[in-house]
Amino acid sequence: MNPIGVTSVLADLRGIRSKLVGMAESSAPSGATTPGGTAATSPDAGSFASLLHQSLADVESSQQQASQLSTEFEQGNPNASLPQVMIAVEKANLTFDGAVQVRNKVVDAYNTVMGMQV
Repeated sequence: MNPIGVTSVLADLRGIRSKLVGMAESSAPSGATTPGGTAATSPDAGSFASLLHQSLADVESSQQQASQLSTEFEQGNPNASLPQVMIAVEKANLTFDGAVQVRNKVVDAYNTVMGMQV
């Protein structure tokens, strides 16, 4: 079994964080500030539909990776260790939970807009 290092896990988490910050910067309106405090410069860097599509593709990819790694571990593959499987499954769960929360916020916003008096 190959033990997974803490440094590789931290590097993965930092990569995910920088990707999310990059998505937030690209989807923010011109002149707006992002959660990192930087101003977004290009308003047309990505449409909401493409951002949503990419996010759902990332969720699906992480779930497939976790499933594949889990299957390899169950089959006794020496390259798939239990810590790697657990981390991959937890990443897949977190990305799915995040997608569900975004969906719920979009539905709430839609219901709020539809309930407004004109």
